[in-house]
Amino acid sequence: MSKNKVQAKKAGWIYTSWRKFKRSKASLAGAIIVAIVVLMAAFAPVIAPKNPRRLHFGAVNRPPSPEFWLGTDNHGRDVFSFVVWGSRVSLLVAAGAVLIELVIGLVIGVFAGYLGGKMDNVLMRITDLFLTLPPIVLLIVAVSMLRVRSIIVIMAIMGILTWPWMTRVVRSQVMSLKELAFVESAKSMGASDLRVIFKHILPNSLSPIVVLTTLDLAWFILYEATLSFLGLGDPTAVSWGTLINSGRLYLTTAWWTSTFPGLAVFFTILGLNLLGDGLRDALDVKIGRV
Repeated sequence: MSKNKVQAKKAGWIYTSWRKFKRSKASLAGAIIVAIVVLMAAFAPVIAPKNPRRLHFGAVNRPPSPEFWLGTDNHGRDVFSFVVWGSRVSLLVAAGAVLIELVIGLVIGVFAGYLGGKMDNVLMRITDLFLTLPPIVLLIVAVSMLRVRSIIVIMAIMGILTWPWMTRVVRSQVMSLKELAFVESAKSMGASDLRVIFKHILPNSLSPIVVLTTLDLAWFILYEATLSFLGLGDPTAVSWGTLINSGRLYLTTAWWTSTFPGLAVFFTILGLNLLGDGLRDALDVKIGRV
């Protein structure tokens, strides 16, 4: 097949996927929500009117007003500024954890799926062991055992403990693709295993990996908010979970403190899930996760 035909085929696949994606209003809504959160995180210094860590001692538990758009918490911090800056922390932790998960999942999944035999059996039994344990329980236990709680440490723990699903997806793709004619043809022409993997197998496995990555971003944002709410997050970070925890004792008198960061978590996760579902349908990918 000529290079022009290959490019035309790819362009046709992208166009067809985009047409499927934009037909779903829910998918477009998810993409818009995610875009808003990303822009909010990117331009937090411009959007936030105040320093999220600044304590306004004369304005404790103030309701939403022209001065404090979403009110203040029990420490006098501006809730709107805190929510805006919190988006940056949530996306940073989620992106870092996904990157670590992706690297581990790709390496183990490719080795298991491509080599097969005893290597595949050993790696899959280790993967099954991790899959039997709830990720959030592992995260709480792992973080509780550490004295240092920084954003980098938390994202590293998340990525290291949640790789099995990525491994399963990558392994499944590699096992199905390595038997196809174009892979066998590349091997017969003298292509090395690494060239076959990186040139032929992984590029054709991107669709399910992209979908799972999008869905896992939502999980990691939820995990980070949960850890921060429990007091196990980075104490110096401006996190949505920290603000939700700060306002939990004032729900009847200062409901806005927990409500607005809670809504930020809710809509961000909703947007990522809608986007992931839309990509899954558009790319015709079947991924299951509990």
